[in-house]
Amino acid sequence: MAKLANCVSGAFLEWLERGGHKLTVKKHLMIAVKGDKRGVIPFEHNKIKEFYELDEYLSERYELFLKQWLNNGKGFVYELQGAIAGKFFRAQHQNKLMKLAKVAA
Repeated sequence: MAKLANCVSGAFLEWLERGGHKLTVKKHLMIAVKGDKRGVIPFEHNKIKEFYELDEYLSERYELFLKQWLNNGKGFVYELQGAIAGKFFRAQHQNKLMKLAKVAA
């Protein structure tokens, strides 16, 4: 079982999504599904850990992610981190706009 470092967790999730995984959150699990393959990352709400436990399937995916990182350099991870940060900020902005629209209505 591998442990996902928090410092690259966003990049790894973006990489999974780009690879065709559908990511969802249910209770205290981040679930990644692609075809008949399913992996989970347990977490606690409002608690950031240094490392997150990965199941067998996601451990294999993480190993591939790390190999691509070694082959492509730090720009690979920077680009993925930037992409997921952009998604986060767009979602926050959209949420604020929806709250303003409700107040104005």
